[in-house]
Amino acid sequence: MLEPSALATALHQWFDPPASATDPLDRPARPRGSQGVALDGKAQRGRFHSTPLVPGTSVVHEVTAFCTDHGTVLAAAAVIGHADKAAAELTTAPLVIEQLNWTGRVLTGDALLCQRALCEQVVAADGDYLFTVQANQGPLRDAVQRWFAPEPPRRYEYAPVVTDKRETATCERRRGRLEIRYLCATEALAGVLDWPHLAQVFMVIRSWQCGTDVGQEIHWGITSLPAAVAGVERLLELRRGHWGIENRLHYVKDVTLGEDASLLHEGQGPAVMSLLRDTVVSALHQAGHQQIAARLRYHARHPAAALALLGLTLPDFA
Repeated sequence: MLEPSALATALHQWFDPPASATDPLDRPARPRGSQGVALDGKAQRGRFHSTPLVPGTSVVHEVTAFCTDHGTVLAAAAVIGHADKAAAELTTAPLVIEQLNWTGRVLTGDALLCQRALCEQVVAADGDYLFTVQANQGPLRDAVQRWFAPEPPRRYEYAPVVTDKRETATCERRRGRLEIRYLCATEALAGVLDWPHLAQVFMVIRSWQCGTDVGQEIHWGITSLPAAVAGVERLLELRRGHWGIENRLHYVKDVTLGEDASLLHEGQGPAVMSLLRDTVVSALHQAGHQQIAARLRYHARHPAAALALLGLTLPDFA
């Protein structure tokens, strides 16, 4: 019987309180590009097998803005009005963006969200963006690909001098898997490509080896962050940090909190329960706990600790 939008506003203001002109803590403003916010949609797979949805609604349940630095959900909105997943997310994303204070924050997203209107919206709100570019923005992707493509050999001419080409790479070995991430960025196309507030374009090559399994992926991206604010190391950090919304939120909701297996389908129940799961994950991350499943088992045995996490205490002999 709860209204999801009102509940979302109340819960998210707890984790991301609105800025106040008279801040008693006198907290400084966030520096530009200092905090990544991932935006992505989450579908409940259990609803695919439920009774037919109401005409005009979508199996996509929620579009979420997730602070990758703190592991908290900053804003969310239920998806309504489209049977197509992509159209549903694009319609709902602006509603989520307008709920946040974007000063010092960078909106990260997959290729679906690489849209002119969303870039304009977040920059107008004093934020920045960093998106992957794929076939849905064909001319933009082709131009970025051409710049990073290797020059063909020339017999009688000098090769052109590349004035701005910055590179970085990371190497990580974990559980028998070796993964190398290479990023190359440039500001050379900032004044050439017709895209709002474009400052840098970049290419990411991800290579991995696990036993005999070897693979490689190449992705291209754009950002409004200039090189003076975000160098190649920061771009790679933001690009990789975006996937925290999948690993630290969506996976936890599906596997640990059983969202995909939920049999609740009536009315606003799925939206309300998803918001409560967001709150559980955010509260535990905010308290410094990363092992969500283990902490849930602990709180099941120690309910007073769960109340203390929310700032509540039981009276003596309760």
